[in-house]
Amino acid sequence: MYQQEMLYAQSADEMYRALRKHSARVGLCLIAGFAIQEISVVLLHLFGFGSILENNLSFQYAVSILILTVFAMMMPFLLYSLRKGRLSYIKALPFHSDLPSGKMLLLVAMGFGLCIVVNGVSGTIGIFFSSVGIEGEVPELPVSQNALDVFMNFVASAAVAPLVEEFIFRGVIMQPLRRYGDRFAIVASAAVFGIAHGRPTNIIFAFLSGVIIGCAVVYSRSIWVGVIIHSLNNLFSTLFIEFDSVASEFSNFVYLIACIVISIVGVVAFIIYGIKYGLRMKRDTSGLSVRRKLRGFFFTVPMILAVIYYSVNIIRNLG
Repeated sequence: MYQQEMLYAQSADEMYRALRKHSARVGLCLIAGFAIQEISVVLLHLFGFGSILENNLSFQYAVSILILTVFAMMMPFLLYSLRKGRLSYIKALPFHSDLPSGKMLLLVAMGFGLCIVVNGVSGTIGIFFSSVGIEGEVPELPVSQNALDVFMNFVASAAVAPLVEEFIFRGVIMQPLRRYGDRFAIVASAAVFGIAHGRPTNIIFAFLSGVIIGCAVVYSRSIWVGVIIHSLNNLFSTLFIEFDSVASEFSNFVYLIACIVISIVGVVAFIIYGIKYGLRMKRDTSGLSVRRKLRGFFFTVPMILAVIYYSVNIIRNLG
């Protein structure tokens, strides 16, 4: 994977320059996505859609799917992946895998189960944040019993968001970083994924789940494994939010039992996978130290500006 692009950088200095270029372009894509989102919301209000945006859940989900997610966030990264004169990331992304179905299923079970485990960890941390007056989670949209609202909610959270976010974070961002070592690629892309999720608890969960999904994508050599794990996790959360709205007296108990069962399955799948296939990853051959790789990826002007934007939103959302 990325064998052709790896030829671009032979020396450590060339590898470092390539890393900084990738960082700068990722930062510019993030900034462009933010700008398009903000401008889109302003235009919706200017053209008289403010009221329906605030009061119609189906319309909110439609805007979230088509404008804020697909158009605003995905489009800059799609254009970056198709830039002229370089190997297309679309062609290089591991959308297909030659792994046997049993191994793929094991990775999906492992990824989904471990995401539920870290969800419990972040939930515990969220309780601590709440105890000191910090709201750690992004408020959920109001739950509606309208069939169209429910359908749009599932489409937005369990279908569109996982596909777009995996394309961006485990695809366009992570894959080029793999020439600096799989571990660095996974952690660095997960860090960006984490800070993009708004509030402290969400950041922690997104980072940890990003590491888990990144590992599954590396082991499976398929973005689709990441999409499936991400989709199952979002589907699970959305399903129980909807379930709680109609059977709140049973939902907490059922949710706890489901989390325990899925977590156990995930841990068992992880152990089986580790024993049967091993957990080795590609080593770094760039010749760069960890400090230099971190500096190269996180300390370009566009990336710093993107992180500042995220950080301002995080601080603004704390309550």
